[in-house]
Parts: sequence; structure tokens; C-alpha cells
Amino acid sequence: MVNAEATKKNRGLLEAINAGMSGYAEGGYVIPRIGGAASSPASVAASPNVDARTQIVNTFDAQSFLSQALSSQAGVKTILNVVRAQPGAFKQAMGG
Repeated sequence: MVNAEATKKNRGLLEAINAGMSGYAEGGYVIPRIGGAASSPASVAASPNVDARTQIVNTFDAQSFLSQALSSQAGVKTILNVVRAQPGAFKQAMGG
């Protein structure tokens, strides 16, 4: 819902949206009104095609992790608990 004052101030934009202004539904660029003049849907530029693929690579810095863990009493206790609970896995991880 939009109050009367906001409707009056942004009437051109609201009418353009209600008329099916391009660029919104397709995730395109939003072109601002300059000087208070509303742009009609026909005058809005088409959204460019953008290839924005993202690749996420998870890494683990074991040396940094161990250094941080061993710098606190709680971290040392946690590591010792894991070693005690899974001695075979720990031995295998250590190459032995």
C-alpha cells in the first residue's frame, strides 16, 4: 500500500510499473528518473545480457587452524578430545 502523498510524488513510476515497465521482472537495470520526468516503458533501454558465473572454492589452511587452536586452552582441549575419541583416524591422518 502506498499513501496519498507518496502516490502523488511517484505517480509516474507507479503507472509505469502497473503498465508492465520492462527491466524489473527480468532482474534488469533500474533506470532512475532524472529531473522528475518519468520514463515511459517504451523508452526504457533493454537489460544487457551479463554472464556472471560464480565459482566457490572451499579451502582449509590446516597450519593456520592448528596454530589458532593451540593458542588457547580450549582449543588444545578440543584437539585432545578428538584424538582420544578417534585414535585410529588420528594415526592414519598423521601418516602412521
